[in-house]
Amino acid sequence: MQTIIVPVNFGNNAANAACYAADIAFTTGAEIRLVHVINSPSVFAPHPMPESLFKELQDSGYLLLNKLRTELSTRTGGKVRINIDLETGKIDHEMKVYCQHYNPLLVVMGAAGSAPDSRYGSDDAIDAMKQLPYPVLVVPPKAIFYGAPKVTVACDDEDIDARLQSLLPFLKELRMSLGTQFQVIHVVTDGESFREMLHKYELLKKELEVVGPSLNVVRRSSIGEGVTDYLEHHRSDWLLVLPKKHRLLEFHKSRAGEIALNCPIPVLWLHE
Repeated sequence: MQTIIVPVNFGNNAANAACYAADIAFTTGAEIRLVHVINSPSVFAPHPMPESLFKELQDSGYLLLNKLRTELSTRTGGKVRINIDLETGKIDHEMKVYCQHYNPLLVVMGAAGSAPDSRYGSDDAIDAMKQLPYPVLVVPPKAIFYGAPKVTVACDDEDIDARLQSLLPFLKELRMSLGTQFQVIHVVTDGESFREMLHKYELLKKELEVVGPSLNVVRRSSIGEGVTDYLEHHRSDWLLVLPKKHRLLEFHKSRAGEIALNCPIPVLWLHE
């Protein structure tokens, strides 16, 4: 059974992301794992957390996790297996270990933090994108899952040369599980050859036919401008971006976190 991991901090956006994940699980037959991470008390801290307070945080965490599980079970008519886990430690480390154990199809999380606890916030999503070698779907506030998402794959020359082919197994899995439709958006910027780009795509076209993507080419001064314009004029349910180890896809000259926090549709991150 496929697994969808949902890190929760009990804020409104995290709860909406959990509902979004539950709807995906209902469609795919996957199980949900709700996980909450709290900082473990340190005896070396200037003001160590009293053990009684830590116990209170644990009890409260389990109470809220159970409440969310009940809500999601009601939402899905009890047809989705929903597990809860509470971990202690540093959130980025614990999430990496947790994902290694369960090897999720997706990690689904809210785009911006609105948690009542200041130890959690929008940086959680950014840290996950930087640290997790798994598909991370960052869901904006109030997003609704309608099924069979139409996914725009934003790529550049480097992606056409190497990465699209390596992504085929995952794209096939999404298509089989969700009935996903793919469209590739390639922004030809100043100095790039339109004819050379089409030639590269033609070389991969036969292999890419198994996931049936359409190719959309636009010429703009920057990749970010091209992607933004495309999303404004074409229906898309998810934006799939392919961050590089040495750089990130430009998007309004913003940092990675700003892409996920400001994009009006869910952003699916697939690292190298």
